[in-house]
Amino acid sequence: MAYYYMNEQSAPEVEKLVMRPIPSDSLQEIRSSVDIRILNGTAVVEELYINDLPVKTYLKQQ
Repeated sequence: MAYYYMNEQSAPEVEKLVMRPIPSDSLQEIRSSVDIRILNGTAVVEELYINDLPVKTYLKQQ
């Protein structure tokens, strides 16, 4: 299991973006990915990306 901590104000907005259903006929695409660091068997998410942008940058552009 990996953990990622973010600002409590931003977290609900990011969750809505990542989890919302997108109609199958839509051209819109939301991609998410992460950078993970592992130390002594513990995984830590270093950065969350949405559409190839760090999540903080993505939110500023929205």
